[in-house]
Amino acid sequence: MLIAQDLTYYGLDLYKERKSADLLLALVDVEGIEWIRLNYAFPTGFPENVLQVMREQPKVCNYLDIPLQHIADPILKSMRRGTAKEKTTNLLKKFRAEVPGIILRTSLIVRYPGETVEGFETLKDWVKEMRFERLGCFTYSHEENTHAKQLKDDVTENVKQDRSNTIMKIQSQIS
Repeated sequence: MLIAQDLTYYGLDLYKERKSADLLLALVDVEGIEWIRLNYAFPTGFPENVLQVMREQPKVCNYLDIPLQHIADPILKSMRRGTAKEKTTNLLKKFRAEVPGIILRTSLIVRYPGETVEGFETLKDWVKEMRFERLGCFTYSHEENTHAKQLKDDVTENVKQDRSNTIMKIQSQIS
């Protein structure tokens, strides 16, 4: 299992370019490795040549954990995710088109500071549309050394939990 905070950054430090596909091809040749699964690939800057490797190399699982966190554009901007709803949706559709049968897993955060009713409705509708095979939902909480730490978290835990339960109920009908 390849796991990192963001696998898509592999190679940027040493080679000044994303090299996840090259890493996968090298690992495929290692005797004793029977399968390779990718965990935590952010959508921003996703190296699309990884899709070809997934499609062509039987040792590379057709599985991708892509922690999206939210989909409403104002929340994505506040989170500094570097992407937008349309771009992310198109990327996920590309995953499914290029890797038939791919399993997509994501994690979402509800009631991030500034999440409006409209933003939550956008998230709910998008979860229904994208039909993730696996999805986890978490309630927002302040974390040290994040931009959001300075934002006001003025929502009760009950409201947060209600929104999380709503998303998970939708997902239970999909999974």
